[in-house]
Amino acid sequence: MVILGCQGVSFAPTSAPTSAPSTSPTASSSPTIQFAHHFDTDYFVGYCRDESGLFYDSFENDSITSTKACAVWCYGFVEDYSGYDGLVGFSFSENRKECWCEFEADTFPESEVNNPEITDDYTGEGGSGAPKYHPDLVGVEFSEELDFNCFRRLVRL
Repeated sequence: MVILGCQGVSFAPTSAPTSAPSTSPTASSSPTIQFAHHFDTDYFVGYCRDESGLFYDSFENDSITSTKACAVWCYGFVEDYSGYDGLVGFSFSENRKECWCEFEADTFPESEVNNPEITDDYTGEGGSGAPKYHPDLVGVEFSEELDFNCFRRLVRL
């Protein structure tokens, strides 16, 4: 088990991706998770960015209405795609009802782009490692970023 945020830890995938399951993760089929066990409840304002301020690859679902539902939906990609365990956290906006699952570079589950619950996808800037707060960047490039909170994933299998 790797704890996110540790210095000098490599977060590169250690195995080849597994084949896609017969069904895609959905908000209703995602596993039951203990939010505080899987994600840091001490969130910060803004999109999730890595230590260098780079954005991650991400999926959006614009019909999720709560932080917990966003966590469950995003964690479904970990459960169903163990070879794609690059989920580092999620960004959620209560006002906009937008949930973005954040993945490290080169761990994005490309097979999910056609998942009907995904309303948008974003190829980031090569973000890797644990999300870090950048108060000097929040809202500068994107004013809507002030509506979002970033929740870091606590553990990786």
